[in-house]
Amino acid sequence: MSATVRYIRKRAFSPVVTGSLLYILTRGPESLRRPLVNILSSPANVERAKSVLKWLFALGLLGRLNSWLNSWAENGWQLYGDKKRWNWNKEIAVITGGSNGIGAGVVKGLAAKGIKCVVLDVEDLPKNMQNYANINFYKCDITSPSAVSEVASEIRSKIGNPTILVNNAGIGTSHTILLTEPEYLERLFSINVFAHYNTLQAFLPSMISANKGHVVTVASLSSFVPPVGLVHYASTKAAVMSLHEGLTSELRHLYNAPNVKTSIVHPTYARTRLLEGFEKEVKENKGVVIDPKLISDAIVRQILSGRGARVVVPQGMSLAKAIRGMPSWMQERLRDSLAPHTQSAKDMLLKR
Repeated sequence: MSATVRYIRKRAFSPVVTGSLLYILTRGPESLRRPLVNILSSPANVERAKSVLKWLFALGLLGRLNSWLNSWAENGWQLYGDKKRWNWNKEIAVITGGSNGIGAGVVKGLAAKGIKCVVLDVEDLPKNMQNYANINFYKCDITSPSAVSEVASEIRSKIGNPTILVNNAGIGTSHTILLTEPEYLERLFSINVFAHYNTLQAFLPSMISANKGHVVTVASLSSFVPPVGLVHYASTKAAVMSLHEGLTSELRHLYNAPNVKTSIVHPTYARTRLLEGFEKEVKENKGVVIDPKLISDAIVRQILSGRGARVVVPQGMSLAKAIRGMPSWMQERLRDSLAPHTQSAKDMLLKR
């Protein structure tokens, strides 16, 4: 979607814009009203414009109300955030998979705000991230509970208790269900799902004790619709979506820690190394591929807001959140439309 189209779409559903135009056309001073009437050129067009603006104004208000209610619910029914409790120069963020891709972007973004960042990864930091005074690196296999526990103890003793946890690390390549090797499947779930439990069990208790923290789960749009050839990957992202929702409930109802915020991010395909294994299939199916910086920037913004949220990147695909509430026939039609239709795309998957 072009920048122009996005701009027009955003303004068309802005109650401020549509309400102002409607007021000018109906009750505004002649000096403002006359230029608009001249542009519309006829009384019939003026009436049509009024009708369209009324609908856009109403839809815009409903959209704003829905967003406000979502934010209210996602933050433990708290009207206001606790942003004042955050002192970014004193906060500590743990980011898994922070040596490249989306994770590296998150690390750089948080570090630029003065946050102490701790990267857990099996891959060393790239040279351009090794000279930051507030970026620390620990080589750690996050699929090992004992390795995570050991590193967590070292982090607490040398740096302090983390207040932000970004579970970002993930892997994925395209396979059909029948061609997915058991060993690969086990590794996939270990990194994409079980590692979340390891880091939560290591870092969440101190957040609960302080009733302050933010856990960010990096999921995918495939949490809502499993693409053909990526069912295994989508299954892990659906799993961490359930984990995110359950974590939010447990923090609120079992641990009485409503100020430990939880956010989940559902990006579309990003131009990272993870995509390299199945980029041909994505392009063949005309999938949307975006710059990973858009995703990392969205994560950083959400953390700095001091609020929890369910974030879709790009924002223009936010309707994906409603898919699971659609009637079955609509869901099936959507899945059919996203399936590979060309023989070459099918062959790519069947030969993997």
